[in-house]
Amino acid sequence: MIYNKDAAFSYPILTNNSNSYKNSSFLLDVNLLDDNDNFIFNISYEIENNFIKELINNNKAVLIFIVQSKDNYFTKLKNGQKTIIIPKNRISMSNSTVIQLHIQSLEQVSFIDCKELTQFYDKYKDRLYINKHMLLGYSNIVKYQGSENKPLTLFETSIAKNQDAAFKVELGSETIILKFNDENLLMRSSVQNKNIMNMYLYNGLYRAIEKFIEVNNSDEEYIDVDTINTNQTNGLNQKILDLIINKGIEEINPDDIDGLISKISNKLVEKFVNSIEGIVNCGD
Repeated sequence: MIYNKDAAFSYPILTNNSNSYKNSSFLLDVNLLDDNDNFIFNISYEIENNFIKELINNNKAVLIFIVQSKDNYFTKLKNGQKTIIIPKNRISMSNSTVIQLHIQSLEQVSFIDCKELTQFYDKYKDRLYINKHMLLGYSNIVKYQGSENKPLTLFETSIAKNQDAAFKVELGSETIILKFNDENLLMRSSVQNKNIMNMYLYNGLYRAIEKFIEVNNSDEEYIDVDTINTNQTNGLNQKILDLIINKGIEEINPDDIDGLISKISNKLVEKFVNSIEGIVNCGD
């Protein structure tokens, strides 16, 4: 079962909007590839709750990877497992496919030593137990949007040698196009190339979000994500919306695009700075 809205439970549950824990964050991101025979899901997740993390690390709880589509699929993950390979004849991917991580207890769990519960549970947490195979938490959902032309691509690069500017951002119907007038600007020879490119990705993402807000804002101070049309007419705007929803963001401040990028991207700025520092240190 996929939870796409907050559900009521009689015991503490870890979600991105839960009032059960002082620190409540369970973020999932998924990169989908295929090798003709299999769908390959490369996942990353962040659990900001030490009590739950200790249960998983001590094999008292387990992560369950769930794909809900025409053919539903779920599997328990081993500790540290970040790749799930599913034969294509086992599931069908469509525009309605959603992915989520659950945390399930593997034995009876007591909350008596949990220091991260909110004050609501202080008076009776010493009597609070849950049984084996019960839900402990669930992540945001990741929606697979089967865009017609480039379903899995947000960025692409191109070389335009007659372009006056060294670097330029162009917003296509499906992707953010990073245009260079010299292939050397891509820094393909750099060991740290992937993260050095983040300065270009940030610029492109900023422009794309700016356009997305322009299309979806009706001059409100803040944009309620629930009010945005979930079927965007533009493929790129759809991918931006999916990113926002997948990260559990409920409200957009049109005047704080930098803050939004920080929430939906995987530490673009930090990784760029670390790459530069790495190159400087190597030079020394």
